[in-house]
Amino acid sequence: MPTYKVGEVTLSTEKAIADWEENRIWDGNNNVSRTADKHEYERLYKSAQGHYWIETSSRWAGKVSSAKIMTEGEACTWLLINQHDLPEELLVTAEEINRTPSHKMEIKKHTDAIK
Repeated sequence: MPTYKVGEVTLSTEKAIADWEENRIWDGNNNVSRTADKHEYERLYKSAQGHYWIETSSRWAGKVSSAKIMTEGEACTWLLINQHDLPEELLVTAEEINRTPSHKMEIKKHTDAIK
């Protein structure tokens, strides 16, 4: 299982306490990510230290997978776009997002593409 170093933080898929797979959509040719580039896949993890982070991998041979630590707001938005139930600790964050027009627009943009 991959391990990543992001700044001073070490992230391990194996040691994650939770993870969520992206919910892909059919574009007529391929199953594509709702949140990543067309030829990439994402998976959200939560570390034992409480960090939410994204692992991005590619279908292209030779492209190295990467990791990025996310804020609770970014993790919440990612989960909502990918149609996952929110963990209890992110429910307050979701309420804050619902009061922020830019976040609501981001979620609406991605969910409208599904219809």
